[in-house]
Amino acid sequence: MDHLVRVEKLILLILLIVVFDIHGQQKYPQAPEVWSKPEKIDAIFNWAGSVAGLTVRADGKKIYFGGGGIVSTELSDTGWTQPQRLGNQININNFVTDPCISPSGKRLFFTWMYGSVWQLYYSDWDETKQDWGAAKYTGKEINESEIEGLYSIDGCSALNDTTIVFLRSGTAFISDWDRTKKSWTNVRGFPITGLYFYAPWGIYVSPSKHKVYQTATQKDTSIGKTYFKEDLAVMYERPSMPLGYSLFGILNISYQADTLYFNGEYQDRFQAYPALTADGKTLYFVANYHGHRTVYVSHMLIDENGIPVSVNYESPVLPSNFILYSPYPNPFNPSTTIEYELNRESKISLVVYDTLGQQVKELVNSIQQAGKHKTIFNATGLPSGVYLVVLNTPFGFTVKKVTYLK
Repeated sequence: MDHLVRVEKLILLILLIVVFDIHGQQKYPQAPEVWSKPEKIDAIFNWAGSVAGLTVRADGKKIYFGGGGIVSTELSDTGWTQPQRLGNQININNFVTDPCISPSGKRLFFTWMYGSVWQLYYSDWDETKQDWGAAKYTGKEINESEIEGLYSIDGCSALNDTTIVFLRSGTAFISDWDRTKKSWTNVRGFPITGLYFYAPWGIYVSPSKHKVYQTATQKDTSIGKTYFKEDLAVMYERPSMPLGYSLFGILNISYQADTLYFNGEYQDRFQAYPALTADGKTLYFVANYHGHRTVYVSHMLIDENGIPVSVNYESPVLPSNFILYSPYPNPFNPSTTIEYELNRESKISLVVYDTLGQQVKELVNSIQQAGKHKTIFNATGLPSGVYLVVLNTPFGFTVKKVTYLK
């Protein structure tokens, strides 16, 4: 019996050390995955004063965000459309926020202010009306306690139509829809009861639960005083770890934001509310790089296994709307030719990044006619090494590696 008690105490001590490390460490390593320099979504920046919470449809073509109610914008061939508020069945007033949509796109969760706390509701997509249906309360088990009263829900991540991770004052819980009882039940801590993730600035859990994105608070003393900043971070599923996940890995775009802030390109470096497409290859988040909190988008260039990434938003059974051919020569010195093809007119960008995700040269950023196009990447003045050529279009993006050898 004494042996079992000692083992239990040792396990508890290890768990406490891990929890302290997750929430108390001041400098985290960079995550192995590499993301492109974030792009501001001008349609949202110009429309909304400040964004609080966002979610993205699985295909990446529609964003819902909190901005005086729940608002949406869609990606067209020419860019993001003018944002539109959802109907009164969702937006009963301006105090509606923190949306999250299920991967199927058929269920939308959001919070309504009730008195001084936020309560979690949801709506189902009505195929007949082509609109969201009436708002429904997720129930007492999620929102209420006989002892503590009403909880305040401040974020969520829908794994599917019937499983949701949600935040009670930043603390993560998970709940399932019981088809028999027709209610949300089995509320427990996430990832482990008694040891919860703490995510006061939003959380995204991949549908498979293999990855969790949230913010990590780090201390910065480089400006002559202590400054706590919010950085975007990822944790990978690791069954051998006490919590079942790795410790934080900071996304490269957060460390880039530090550099751009000190260089004067960014006005601030706050980052929060990560939301990803279902394939995990396009990241949307809120930041105040340019004066107020708005939505930015970044594309995964290299995954956590070191593999270049490509995404086609269109149906995989249809011919691709864009092709990025392998640059030639490769390796090269000092120039290489890059050819790409579009099957219709569209606004595209062709950008070169280093392997840390830092942009080194923008080759094209304009509306291009359908057909084949060619441009030259001259690396004179750059160090030898591997570079990533990224073609970004409204239909998806693709990455090619090139090697510069002096």
